[in-house]
Amino acid sequence: MATSHSAPGGWSKGRIRPWTLAAIALGSFASPAGALFGLEIGGHGGSVSYSGDLFSGSDEYQDNQLSRGAFAGVRLGLTALPVIDVVADLSYTERVSRALDLATEQPLDYDFTHIGLEASARVAIFDPPLSPLSIFAGVGGGLHWIPAIPAEIVVEGGKLSTERVAQPSTFFVGGARFDPPALPLSVFAEGSVGAIFGEGDALRVTKVSAGLLLGL
Repeated sequence: MATSHSAPGGWSKGRIRPWTLAAIALGSFASPAGALFGLEIGGHGGSVSYSGDLFSGSDEYQDNQLSRGAFAGVRLGLTALPVIDVVADLSYTERVSRALDLATEQPLDYDFTHIGLEASARVAIFDPPLSPLSIFAGVGGGLHWIPAIPAEIVVEGGKLSTERVAQPSTFFVGGARFDPPALPLSVFAEGSVGAIFGEGDALRVTKVSAGLLLGL
């Protein structure tokens, strides 16, 4: 009678042993978020502060008291590349702000909305083996739709009408993320410092946020 011999790695005559399949499945689900297909999707929110004159390209109005607001957004990440992760963010901020009429020194309210579309590349600067915690840093750029003074200025009921224009930006980002073992989820916290470049002076933007990602 012929005797079969098992090959290394759990193979036997072209078949995978049940415990080998179980180990593969367990390893897949225990992998960090995004490890299966290299994609992550999720949401984030936090605080954003502005510094500078939003209307620095205008001779009629200024707003250098933008201060702080809150934002929310969605995120798509690519983790399949070697060394770096690529992240794309879409965020939205809305509130009422106040511009100063330089001729009359009269403050006028206007609707401040900020839509940001950003992309960044990140690298891990602290990522110990088998540790669920990692620290990263990166750089990025984007396009921001922010208020601007229109060519034809309209003031109704003490409120200034603005138009939305697209302006480019660059920024630095750093933060930490936690990838729980055996879960396809990640949580992260990060901060960024950058500038939006308009017709006048650059508008400096600082953001602090946290969010949740689901690995696909």
